[in-house]
Amino acid sequence: VSGGQKVVVGLALRLALHSLFAQSFPMWIVDEGTTHLDKENVELYFDTIKQLKTEAAIKQVIIIDHNEGLADVVDNVIKL
Repeated sequence: VSGGQKVVVGLALRLALHSLFAQSFPMWIVDEGTTHLDKENVELYFDTIKQLKTEAAIKQVIIIDHNEGLADVVDNVIKL
């Protein structure tokens, strides 16, 4: 399994688990979600983040990543 496939499967698993426990954990944290993704999967990842923003069950999504393209997807960016 490639690194990108591991990331995609990991995100899918996290989303599935979050849907089970969303009432207890209204926050979702993603660390380096674009690592090992090709350009097509990065776009799918960005689409997933956009969809998460519209779901009422997830109150806050915190993303830690170096991909500059996320600035176009998220509401706020904090650079350190």
